[in-house]
Amino acid sequence: MSRDIGDLKLCAITLDGIHVDEHLVLVALGIDENADKHILGLYEGASENTTVCTGLLSDLEARGLHTDRAMLFVIDGSKALAKAIRAKFGTRALIQRCQVHKKRNVEDLSPKR
Repeated sequence: MSRDIGDLKLCAITLDGIHVDEHLVLVALGIDENADKHILGLYEGASENTTVCTGLLSDLEARGLHTDRAMLFVIDGSKALAKAIRAKFGTRALIQRCQVHKKRNVEDLSPKR
């Protein structure tokens, strides 16, 4: 949680909240140019809100994450996550909706038969 990540040659970051009992943990997973995955950080919060995401991104930036170049972010469609990413990366943020989350959302809204 405190290691320097500035030397990682990341091209994408996935952000997603997972529920552990009554807690929400926001997870950042980086994918480098060799397609290797790196756990970048965890951040606990009450929900996937802008404040929690901004806190995680600020922590990653303090540990060496480059915010001065384009980065692909894969998120679940949360407007709060997208807002925090755009605030930190501006127009360099390339945001993609996670297709697994999209599929789940469509299936949840579809009739069972």
